[in-house]
Amino acid sequence: MLLDRLDKADQLVADSGRLSFSAAEPHYRQALVVYDDLSTDHSGSRAAHRVPDRMKTFYTTVAGAYAQKNYCDAIPQLKYLRTVPGTIDKKELGTLTTWPDDRLATSLYECASTGLAAQGADWPENFGDLLTLFPDSAQAKQVEPAVKSAVDKAVTGVRGSQPCTAVQQLTALAGQIGALQNEQAGSADALGADARRASGQADSGAYQCGVFQYKGGDFDSALSTMNDFVKKNTHDKNRARAKKIAIAAEVAKTVPAAGRKLPTTASGGSISVTVKNDSPDDITVLYTGPVTGSFTLKGCGSCTSYSPHHHVAEGVQAVQLRQELPAEDDQSADRDDVLRAPSRQLHRDARLGHGHAQVGLHLHRVRLQHGCVRYRMTVRGW
Repeated sequence: MLLDRLDKADQLVADSGRLSFSAAEPHYRQALVVYDDLSTDHSGSRAAHRVPDRMKTFYTTVAGAYAQKNYCDAIPQLKYLRTVPGTIDKKELGTLTTWPDDRLATSLYECASTGLAAQGADWPENFGDLLTLFPDSAQAKQVEPAVKSAVDKAVTGVRGSQPCTAVQQLTALAGQIGALQNEQAGSADALGADARRASGQADSGAYQCGVFQYKGGDFDSALSTMNDFVKKNTHDKNRARAKKIAIAAEVAKTVPAAGRKLPTTASGGSISVTVKNDSPDDITVLYTGPVTGSFTLKGCGSCTSYSPHHHVAEGVQAVQLRQELPAEDDQSADRDDVLRAPSRQLHRDARLGHGHAQVGLHLHRVRLQHGCVRYRMTVRGW
C-alpha cells in the first residue's frame, strides 16, 4: 500500500516534468505531501527508505530547465526548490537543502546578462535578486562589471552610425541602473557611478544625435534635440555650435534647402542685411547660410498691424525670405534690384498667402561682399 503511494507520487513528478512549471507546480506540491507523509509518519517502512533517492529525482526534474541552460526559465523552478525545506525536514533532505542556491545564482546572472545585452526591461530585477539573495557569491561580483561594460558599449555607439539609438540606450540604462543601485547597499557606489556616467553621456551625446538628425533631413527632431542639448549642457564645448544648428534646423523646416550643409560657429559673413520691423509686435529673425544666427527686433510703437486681407493664412507660423545673390565684379555695390526680388517672390508664393505678411518685413541696402552667396531667413514672433 505504501509502495503504491510512493509509485503514484513518482509518476506524478515524472508526468509534471513534461509540463510548463506553472502547470506542474501544483502536482509537485501533491507529490511532496506524499513524500513527507511517508518519511514522517511511516519512517520505518520500505517506502520511507526510498524517499531520499526520490527527492534527488524530484529536484533534478523540477530544475530541468537549468540542465538545458534555459536560465530564465530555471529561475522560478529553483526559487521553488528553495521552499521545499518548509515541507520536507532538512535532515531528510541533507545536501539537497542548498542544492538550488548556486544554480539559482548562476541562472539569475545569466538571464540578467542576456536581458542587459538585448536591452530588455527585466534585467535589473534579476540582478537585484542576485545581489540580495547571494551578495557574496562569485556571480554577484560580476554584476557591476557587466553593467559598466554595457554603459561602455553604448557610449561607443554615440559616435557610431546610430548615435540616437545609443543615446536612448544610455538614457534607459541610467534609469535602470539607478533603480538597481537604490536597492543594493554593497555595490551602490560603483553602480551609482555607472548610472551617472550613462546619464551624463546621454546628455552630451544628444549633440551627435542632433547632427545625425540634421544631416538626415529630420529638422523637427534636430531642432528639439539641439534645444534640449543646449539647456542641459551649459558648459559643453559643442554648445555654441548646437545653438547654430538649432537655428538652421528651424529655418530648414520651412526652407529645406537651407539644411544642405551643417552650420559652423563662424562669426564672419558674406552679406550685410538690414531688417526693419514696421509692425507693433516683436519679431525674431533666424538666418542660415555662410553664417548662422538670430536676432530680435522690438515692435514699432507708432505702427499698426496690416489689415486682415493682407495677413498670411491662419496657422502659418513663419515667413521665409530667400536671397540668391549672383557674383559681381564690384564686391561692394548696392543691390537694390536684389532687394526687390524677394518682395516680388513674397507676393507670388502661395505658401505665404496673398498680399503682405502680417509682420511687415523690409530689407534694404544689401551689400555683396564675397561673390555668390545664399542666405535663408525665417521670421517668427507675431
